[in-house]
Amino acid sequence: MQINSVVDASGKVFGYEDLYVMDGAVIPRALGLNPSRTIAALAERNVALLIAKAGGAWAANRKQPPSKPA
Repeated sequence: MQINSVVDASGKVFGYEDLYVMDGAVIPRALGLNPSRTIAALAERNVALLIAKAGGAWAANRKQPPSKPA
């Protein structure tokens, strides 16, 4: 297998255990003017993949906001 990048599709760095890059550094070339939404979407997707890989334990332990009274 030939590796031509530093990270895989989920942002995991090849050759390092539990090291992820989830920002604009993983984009190989300029996206154009103001890429902040694309970078934010990429980071959000990769975090969701990381949570799913962890078995959703983070989401289960997260405190829910208080309910609004009816």
